[in-house]
Amino acid sequence: MSAYRLTAFDGPRPLTMFESSGLLLENDLRSLYKNKSPLICPHQIEAVFAVKAKLTETMMKKPVLVVAPTGSGKSGIIAMLPYVLQSRKVLVLSPSLVISTQLGRSFGLFEDYDSFFEEVKICESREARRNFMEKGVIIETTGEIVTNSHLNLVIVNAQKFSGTSKIALTTLEYRGAKVVEKVHEFFAQFDTLIVDEAHHYPAATWKNIEQAFRKSAGEKKQTIFLTATPKRIFNREEIDILENQQVAYEIKRDKLEGKAR
Repeated sequence: MSAYRLTAFDGPRPLTMFESSGLLLENDLRSLYKNKSPLICPHQIEAVFAVKAKLTETMMKKPVLVVAPTGSGKSGIIAMLPYVLQSRKVLVLSPSLVISTQLGRSFGLFEDYDSFFEEVKICESREARRNFMEKGVIIETTGEIVTNSHLNLVIVNAQKFSGTSKIALTTLEYRGAKVVEKVHEFFAQFDTLIVDEAHHYPAATWKNIEQAFRKSAGEKKQTIFLTATPKRIFNREEIDILENQQVAYEIKRDKLEGKAR
């Protein structure tokens, strides 16, 4: 595989670890699936490939949804997605610091904890992790948005962007200066947006985020939502949590094996 990828705007650029390790991971996942590995649930692998297929089918113009109940191994699915999707720069939104920390562990952001890829034996050691996995950060303060903007994996609490009329990031300041002049300047950095536990927020939040994400420049825009509840009650009627949502994969509660990571 070439170490560079041509872009429509800037010419050749170095591949990210998501891109360079992606094809290797696809081969590993197909092997684990074929051999019925007890270390990873079949539905986790199926979900990841279903998302890739649905994004291709919709030409990435709409967000896709994975319906994943508690205990189905969402963290592992999220960790695999950027690699299988050949992402360049990834923004992961979560509803809390606890869940952000759990996702950080799955992505291998903590040296003292095994990543998801070590748990399923795709990476056999810390050295293998460093040669395979992308570096990233969990954002806890506004200042960290500024100081860590160069990283290709950013995990952040979705509350920083909540609001019915505008994205809250436009009002945040760091040392007396606005973090970004316009919200699309922040979202323009990313080509992949992954939202965990999407049902925790009102529809207006995701509509604003998705619109800002779509308007920003980039090679491609991939949006994936994961939730246990694909519908919400509004005026006594069930409605989709996302506008024009496309369900890529649904993990049925009665088929969970109870061993998902």
